[in-house]
Amino acid sequence: MSLNPMIDEPTPDLHGLRRRKMLAAVYIIGGVAELTAFSILAVLHLLPYFPAAFGIILGLHLLPLAGVFHSSHFRTFGWAIALWSAGCLLLTEHLVLMSSAGILVLATLLLLVLLFLGRAAAPANTAS
Repeated sequence: MSLNPMIDEPTPDLHGLRRRKMLAAVYIIGGVAELTAFSILAVLHLLPYFPAAFGIILGLHLLPLAGVFHSSHFRTFGWAIALWSAGCLLLTEHLVLMSSAGILVLATLLLLVLLFLGRAAAPANTAS
């Protein structure tokens, strides 16, 4: 038994606590943004634009997660999804790109980028 009770107490995981708080903040802000976008578009009778608005918010919500998880993939995917959705929104006649087929094309492009980033980051095998 220790004479100092402070020594036996577990130290708090400050990094984990900060990460959980950041994740909670990102998800709460993203949820509020989605509900706000849906409400505004519903009032204005512009619900066909909701998938594009959802994609923009989803992409932007991935950007702070890149810092939380220390992964550039979140940043790459976040910008790709946000820009794809913004392009679909700006080119209103191309809202079909937000359909299942358009999202499949985007997912394929993102997987190719991920594979390219993985190969670029992999060290070359120089063993002879």
